[in-house]
Amino acid sequence: MAERVDRETIKQEVIEKLTVVTEPEEPITEENKLFDDLGMGAVSRRAMALPYSKISLRHGGKPVTMAKAEALETVEESIDLVHERANS
Repeated sequence: MAERVDRETIKQEVIEKLTVVTEPEEPITEENKLFDDLGMGAVSRRAMALPYSKISLRHGGKPVTMAKAEALETVEESIDLVHERANS
C-alpha cells in the first residue's frame, strides 16, 4: 500500500482543480459551497469524479464515483472525500 497522503496536499490539489473548472473571482476556500458560491450544478459536480479520481489514484488510492462527487455540497466535503479515497 502507498504511503498515506496528508490532507493539506489533497486540499491544494482539489482547490486547484476546482479553480480551473469554475474560474472564481475570489480564491476558493473550504467554506465555499459548490452550488451557491461556485455555480456548480449536479452535472458539473458529477463530472468532478474524473479529476478527483486522478488525484486519488496518483496517491495510490481508489477512484471517486460520480454519485459520490455529485452528492458533495462544499469544498471541504470534496477535500475530505478525495483524502479518504486517496488513503484507502
